[in-house]
Order: sequence, then C-alpha cells, then structure tokens
Amino acid sequence: MLFCLLVATGLYFLLRFLWQKALITANRKAADWLRAAIFTGGPFFLLLLFIVFSQLGAATGRAVFEREQTDGFTAYPRVKVWLKEKEDERAKEWAGGCYRMLLHDKANLYFFPVEQFKDQMLTESIPNSLVASVRRLPWPQSTDECQ
Repeated sequence: MLFCLLVATGLYFLLRFLWQKALITANRKAADWLRAAIFTGGPFFLLLLFIVFSQLGAATGRAVFEREQTDGFTAYPRVKVWLKEKEDERAKEWAGGCYRMLLHDKANLYFFPVEQFKDQMLTESIPNSLVASVRRLPWPQSTDECQ
C-alpha cells in the first residue's frame, strides 16, 4: 500500500513537472497530450488505486479472521452469562463460560460460541433486560475444555 501511494505521488509530481515544462517551452502539442492524459487517465488511475486498496483490505481482514479462528478468538474475552428468569438448556450453556463476548451495548449483549466455525460465525444476542449477570473470565484463557 505504501508503494502504491509513493507511485501515485511520484506520478502526480512527474506529470505536474512535465505540464509546467511544456507550458514554459510553449510546446502546445505536449501540453495538450498531458492534459488529455491527466483528464482521462486520472480517474482510471484513482479507480485502480481504489481496487488495489480494497483487495489489500479484504486480504488483511481474511488473514486476521483466520488467525483469530485458529487461535480460538483470544482477542475477545470469555464470558459467563446468567439470566434473570427462565432457565433452559441454552441458559445453562451460557453460564458454562464457553462463549466469547463480541459486543455489549445499551440494549443487547452479543456473544458467540468458542467452537470452530465452518462458513459463518453464529452470534447469540440477549436483551440486557433478561440478563442477570455477566462475568468476564480472566483474559486470555484457554478454551480447550469447551471443545
């Protein structure tokens, strides 16, 4: 990405220098050619930069997700969740501590199981009004007993 930015900056200054030189020497044909190159090539060059940066960002995101997935998502704290009222199988499972917290906002608590994922990450969400208690377990902590 740094290389692309350096090339783009260098190309800008090169074209600017050539443009000024063509105007100073009164070489109208060269100035017209440079103007056409800038106005037609500039948007294509910006589009190309966008595509390159987009692909670099997507590749970085995939690499980070794969690294987190193989490490057991250690960047997210493990949590135990207890509900206020109803006790069912999922509530007992949530209290076991084999989930990692994704997000806790004003309205909901979002977490996901530690198990390995094939295609997508299954996220659980519980309204805060149903949550009695949330305990964040010491971080980082192994999740070998959960698998």
